[in-house]
Amino acid sequence: APRPPAASPAGYRGQSAYNKRALIKALVALSQLAAEQARAFYIIDVNPLMLTRKGGFALDALVVLAEKS
Repeated sequence: APRPPAASPAGYRGQSAYNKRALIKALVALSQLAAEQARAFYIIDVNPLMLTRKGGFALDALVVLAEKS
């Protein structure tokens, strides 16, 4: 059976690879927050999340709190 191509360590268009660990850390942290405080939030939207070689950051985010019942 043919093998899939090996993952390239290079980033987009031959640039250095971005910090994947920062992406994973951000996604896990946001997921944990959403799970632990599910009733506190109506919407959490982070778009876009920019990655660099040193880390990552959100360029824009929207957080809408849930109404108290």
